[in-house]
Amino acid sequence: MRPLTLLTLALGSLCAAGEQIDLVTLGEETFSSLGCIECHSVLPDDSSVKTGPGLYGLFQKEARDHRVQAADAKKEVTADRAFLLRSLREPTAELALKDENEAYLPVMPPYNEQLLPNQKVEALFAYLQTLNDPAQAGPSEVLVEKVGEADQGGALADAAEILVTDRTRIFRARLGKTSARAVHVGTPVGINYSFDPRTLSIERLWWGGFLNLREELSGRAGKVSRLGEQAQEVELGGSLLAPLDPATGQPIDLSFKSPTHADEQQIIANMKGAAEFLDQLAEASGHFLGYEEGEAPTFVYRVGANTFQVRLAINAEGAAKLTLQGQLTHPQTFRLSPLIRGQAEDWTVRQLPAELTFQVPVKPAWRPWEAQSQREPQAVVTSAPDKLVLPTGYGAEVIQPPLDVNGRRQLFEPMGMAETAEGALIVSTRTAGLWKLQNGQWQQIAEGLLDALGLVVEDENTLVVGQKPELTRLRDTDGDGWMDRYETLCDDFLFTHNYHEYLHGPTRGADGNYYIQLNLGHRGNPKNNHMAGGKFMGTQGGLRAWALQVTPEGQMTPFANGLRSPAGLATGPDGRLYYTENQGEYVGTSKLFVLEKDKFYGHPASLIDLPGRHPDSPEIAWEKVQQSKEKALALMPHSRLANAPGSPAWAPAESDFARFAGHMFVGDQTLSQIFRILPKEDHEAALIPFAHGFASGVMRLHFASDGSLLVGQTGRGWRAQGGSEDGLVRLSRAEESLSNELLDLTREGATFTLHFAEALAQAPAAEALTVQSWEYHDSPDYGSKELRKTDWKITRVSLGENRRQLQVTLRELTPPEDNRVFALESKSLPGTKGDLLQAYYSQTVR
Repeated sequence: MRPLTLLTLALGSLCAAGEQIDLVTLGEETFSSLGCIECHSVLPDDSSVKTGPGLYGLFQKEARDHRVQAADAKKEVTADRAFLLRSLREPTAELALKDENEAYLPVMPPYNEQLLPNQKVEALFAYLQTLNDPAQAGPSEVLVEKVGEADQGGALADAAEILVTDRTRIFRARLGKTSARAVHVGTPVGINYSFDPRTLSIERLWWGGFLNLREELSGRAGKVSRLGEQAQEVELGGSLLAPLDPATGQPIDLSFKSPTHADEQQIIANMKGAAEFLDQLAEASGHFLGYEEGEAPTFVYRVGANTFQVRLAINAEGAAKLTLQGQLTHPQTFRLSPLIRGQAEDWTVRQLPAELTFQVPVKPAWRPWEAQSQREPQAVVTSAPDKLVLPTGYGAEVIQPPLDVNGRRQLFEPMGMAETAEGALIVSTRTAGLWKLQNGQWQQIAEGLLDALGLVVEDENTLVVGQKPELTRLRDTDGDGWMDRYETLCDDFLFTHNYHEYLHGPTRGADGNYYIQLNLGHRGNPKNNHMAGGKFMGTQGGLRAWALQVTPEGQMTPFANGLRSPAGLATGPDGRLYYTENQGEYVGTSKLFVLEKDKFYGHPASLIDLPGRHPDSPEIAWEKVQQSKEKALALMPHSRLANAPGSPAWAPAESDFARFAGHMFVGDQTLSQIFRILPKEDHEAALIPFAHGFASGVMRLHFASDGSLLVGQTGRGWRAQGGSEDGLVRLSRAEESLSNELLDLTREGATFTLHFAEALAQAPAAEALTVQSWEYHDSPDYGSKELRKTDWKITRVSLGENRRQLQVTLRELTPPEDNRVFALESKSLPGTKGDLLQAYYSQTVR
């Protein structure tokens, strides 16, 4: 075991005595939860292209010298604990070098002590020291006493503790012992339970606190959440009321699409088994249809031709009643938990309604008696942004998030925005539910959704929301402003407990159907994750990394495949579907595509869901399919313009952004900025920066009916350059006069034309502009280096007749060997990024 350092001893003195932790394990968990793995390789001789330097071999047992770029010059530093601390607290002060001359771009946000306590810094150092050849590796285990967390008011003040006071609350959350689709119910009397769509039954029952979502709200949510304060579980001995499959006589089990947290065998079977996923869907006898809120919520499901509405009511003394209603076309048998009649037995229902009464053992139940709940509207509070840089003539206001139902500051990550016919803005968030913003007030309208990344308004009382477990239709059935019915529109895909299994969308197509996109998972283990030759992202089948079409009635059709991490999806003014893809394996740099039926978009992992295919099928190997992948409309230069692009949005003619009417705006999560994309013919495009310096990562944009642009942001799990974990900003015209803007960039042969909003006084000298290009290559590697870099000779710079077009002619322009990006820069022209004019032009050839 490693000797304790002075810092370790100092940390230990603050600990609760006796509680020990392994710093190496904590460091690895911290490295993952903060998203460091996205930007830094930890493998020897890794060809992945990351935003930051590789860390294997950097922090050795005997500290080595390390060359960095400081503010004034390159210098040698000692790669020790102090250097790691400086790198985390002030990441732009000393930049690592890509090579002898070029430093990595300053995109890493600072981590203050509140975000990253000293013990976690020490843990990161212990973990990073293990990333070495044996002679220089640190110990694999470093035991120290855990630093105690300051008591900030206990469970009542902990925003991760879901408090149940005056009414029943319902949440989707990833817990152990159930599938990731489970729906959890907390009641005011202190009895709570989990209904699992996997079995169409209640699978867990406990007294005390409801849920603590600290793991879900931390970093990437890599761990499952836990039961609430002082929870005491009741032993069920099996499912409480398990419907039996009429065909087999066995309990309904939908594990093929909803496995439990630890069901490794099922996950591997999904990936490698002979059964086709679509066949399993067609043959399934059980279907979860949703739930309706109430003092005792109603869960709705179908078994064969029977439809059931099941409700469990339990009072503070443990007296329980199960009520079944619905439509019965044939007798239905259920397997009862021993809790109901003292032993497991079958019970056949021949008519509805039916009911069962039983006694639940009473246990002391912690209750949040002192918690105050209020669901009244909250006045919107705004403030000025700190570092946001906008074109002259535009202004911004930060819209502060509302407090949660108990008056606590909450994590508020706006990932879906849409307006009702009355002009109310509906906002969906990753973990804070759904909110309405209208007349200067916030009003919560729904809660308990899991990573709600998009929404569509059907009418004033009906929404369709995409969340990790499913596509859901929410209804306010009584018109009181609260969504009380949750209808499962589509859950016909695999969803496990893996944090990376996001659902992006929905968007509504020109045909009236809904479209959603499913991420690959992140396991990094070929045993339980088909990565198709990559190192990180993969699938276990079940249509992961597919785009799905869902009719308004809920009929699902696989639409397209080959996706990886398709974080942006929108329907354009032309009626076509557009999506953005994040850089990674088989994606040399982030891209923009048109999404079309039956097309393949580049990552071969999802092809195991084609009929008759499995991980070893030679027909879906990269070498066989790479020529069939779709070409991108635009390439987004990595670490320069975009690392993790979000959903596109188009500027309306009647808005504060009228001079950009019809232009596509896209935000980037990593670089905390917005840019415009103007696609051309033949898979070419102009890409022009618009605004940078947002406090968090830009993922969702919405051009509002009042002419403004709303910017939804998240920085949790994938730290954004802005440094904050969430944000909502409104951009609008602040002045009548606007600065001269670069509106577009076009190309004809070897001549690029820069189109400005206003006339230029004169053409700059050729020496005042630079044109550089490089190429990207798609391969199993994580991203691509900038290949075949070229500095182009400018032979002529001239103004057009109206002096708003500037032609820049190159000596020659040879065809690209691979996907190519040009960068045009000048400090002598109206800037797109501060005083610097910066624009990009991409050519996709494969």
